[in-house]
Amino acid sequence: MNRPDFLQQYQPSSKTVHLGFPEFSPAAASIRAGRELAPDFPREWYEFTNPDDEFHVFSVDLTWLESHYTCQFGTERCFGIDSENPDVGCCGHGAFMADETDRDQLYDAVAQMPAKYWQNRPADTDAFLSAEDPLQIEPWLVWDELDGDDGEPEPALKTKVLDGACIFANRAGWATGAGCALHQWAMAEDQELTVVKPEVCWQLPIRRHEEWEER
Repeated sequence: MNRPDFLQQYQPSSKTVHLGFPEFSPAAASIRAGRELAPDFPREWYEFTNPDDEFHVFSVDLTWLESHYTCQFGTERCFGIDSENPDVGCCGHGAFMADETDRDQLYDAVAQMPAKYWQNRPADTDAFLSAEDPLQIEPWLVWDELDGDDGEPEPALKTKVLDGACIFANRAGWATGAGCALHQWAMAEDQELTVVKPEVCWQLPIRRHEEWEER
């Protein structure tokens, strides 16, 4: 059946889809099979002003929040980020500290968390905590680089990586189970997840981005 003329004029003249990744990648095949939308698919946003700060505006991606995306560590819903090391989920790179508050909160969490929850707890953790030497870097952190606001790499602290995963990632066979030691402790002893875990970790799979802009 032919489309009416008034509909034909609104049809796109090109079938090209700008994938944003290699044309023959698994992601591209998934999109062509109808299981995902392309990255440049139009999204709906809901925007509102913070009632406590008129200069702070929230823009929420409703398209993503209302999607069927699921992410749950230790289940078939967790695909990880490294096909050769799927058991560690998205903990393969270590967690970058968002700021000094994030670093301080992680320090406090380590100081409070019983050793039984942490499989890879550094042997010198207790000595470091008791010494309180501000010149020494925490034994669970390491210096790395992260792109700044200008796109240029700059020094940044992140959690160490041991055997392909974050130092806080317990492996199968550990008494408290596989997964994040901080998360296990928080759930078992009623600690606040958004305080004891690094910011980037408790946000996942949600992404938060803040910047100043002129309106």
